[in-house]
Amino acid sequence: MEAHLEELLEEDEGLHYQHQRRPIFRKDRHLSSALVTSEIEYMLLHKENPREVKREHRELLAHVESTRAQILHSKDFFSWAMVEWKNFSYNKESLTGLTSALRVAQEALRISTLNYTGMERLISISPNQELTILYNIKVNFDRVISEITYSHDFHQSYMLGQYKGDTYGTLHLLWKDDGICWLITHSHFVGLRDIYGSWFSTILYSMTNENKYPGFNLYEEVSRTLEAGKQLVSRFKQDAYSFLKVWPFLVIASILRDTEGKKEFSNQLIKDLTRYENTKIFRLATRKIATDIQAQLHLELTGLWKCFGHPDILMTESVNSWISKGTVMKPIDQEIPKLLAAAFRLEFSRQFYKDKKIWPRLYIGPTTPAKIKTSYINNTWGETPSNQWCPEDFFDTRFEKNLDFDYHIELSDLLSDKSIIPSLTQWIHEYDKQAHRTMYGFFPRGPSATSKSVIVHYLTQDSISVKEVLDIISKGDIPSEWRVMVAVPKEKEFKGTNARFYGKMTFEMRLFQTITEKNIAEGVFPYIKHQSMTMNEEQLLRTIQRMTTPSSLIIGDAYVFIVLDFSSWCTNFRYEFVFLFFTELDSLW
Repeated sequence: MEAHLEELLEEDEGLHYQHQRRPIFRKDRHLSSALVTSEIEYMLLHKENPREVKREHRELLAHVESTRAQILHSKDFFSWAMVEWKNFSYNKESLTGLTSALRVAQEALRISTLNYTGMERLISISPNQELTILYNIKVNFDRVISEITYSHDFHQSYMLGQYKGDTYGTLHLLWKDDGICWLITHSHFVGLRDIYGSWFSTILYSMTNENKYPGFNLYEEVSRTLEAGKQLVSRFKQDAYSFLKVWPFLVIASILRDTEGKKEFSNQLIKDLTRYENTKIFRLATRKIATDIQAQLHLELTGLWKCFGHPDILMTESVNSWISKGTVMKPIDQEIPKLLAAAFRLEFSRQFYKDKKIWPRLYIGPTTPAKIKTSYINNTWGETPSNQWCPEDFFDTRFEKNLDFDYHIELSDLLSDKSIIPSLTQWIHEYDKQAHRTMYGFFPRGPSATSKSVIVHYLTQDSISVKEVLDIISKGDIPSEWRVMVAVPKEKEFKGTNARFYGKMTFEMRLFQTITEKNIAEGVFPYIKHQSMTMNEEQLLRTIQRMTTPSSLIIGDAYVFIVLDFSSWCTNFRYEFVFLFFTELDSLW
């Protein structure tokens, strides 16, 4: 009896938790998390010791054991689903919903064309076999998702087309047949739902606008491309995403090759993609581009690149890759940081004067060239096309206060993050409690969990002083409770072993980041004319039009388009490199 009581007291934390609050399982209805399989790996590693896994794990393992089933690895799940997709469509429901969807699509097209062109476009869509199958799949997934998400039942069974399924907590067993099952996470499940849903939406869109590109049938092009993507993933599995990642660039390279005779980009890409040369999607991506219409069509088709799933994230490899970038020493030429800061002072001053006909306030040091001193004192800009100034001319200058800091926070920016980490002591709730006990012998100890929602945190604050938060950080007096960040792999990415991470910060540090970004965007970027990062669509199109109009060019001037991809810039930055530049940036306020 005593031993039994001791076992109950040491039961996994999830059971104790039910007495306080019934947990809710499977909160995602669409893919909003990366395909991380750490929970599966943990469960299989400790399957021989029931006390080291959760209740839902024990029951899942017992189910597999009782049926003597073979478990299939999640990394091949999407490749299988590319082949078996029609088997998810079986149901006995009517097609009333589909006909309603078609009427909505037709009416939406009529209204939009009337609004945009002043003329109605009336079409009639008859559902074909492909659209009907995809609609039935969509209905089946919608029904199952409605049944099993936001549920208090950690175990539920379901039928999905011809396949049986069991969900235990956030894991699924999807039965290929009575003796073989896929062991996947709930993210894989909703990810597959999104894949099939995207096919349905895309096919429906293409059917409503078949003649969008003269000489081409958009539906046939989309259907052919989807089929090529399915074949790619079914054949190459996880390696397929290495091709899908560069598909848009391959099409751009083909356009440059055929319309401008520039073959270098295409040749370089093709050289790295030889293993995919015999696939349909490779041949589609490298087709000859004869007209602008064909180029536009092929570019639109690349929008399907994320309609075929994503690779499993290998967390150990990804974390090690991330750490190796951020912890390695990088040799820094000490002149480069000085040049960077001086180049910023020059460019900001140049555009500031051009816009306002006055210099920004500057400290002019004794070694500053006379041409700069004279121009500054006389409030003139002495630079000419034949006598251009260089960053070195601004080495002995410093910005003084030129801008007023706007402490008004944009709530839409602040609340755009889905979640935060409330404080350092709340870190224990980022860690799986059962795994913590298994590895360290005890459950994490600390305060009860608080909400991770940015909105909830914002609404429950008595008062929020942006200035007070900024003053604390500016003084370097950051409380220990703010000194925490949680790295989370981004969803819908194509790098399985080198995942991209975003950082969850405390509310106060998120506030600091948001208000700083806002002031840089609104106060500094208007004077950095060369960047397009903060332009809206209208501004970008207007800029491109101005740059490509011959009459707008001044004799001797030329525009150059430069695309900079700062690969892993946040982990490659170093204090020594950016300190002088950030100091100048700060001085503006």
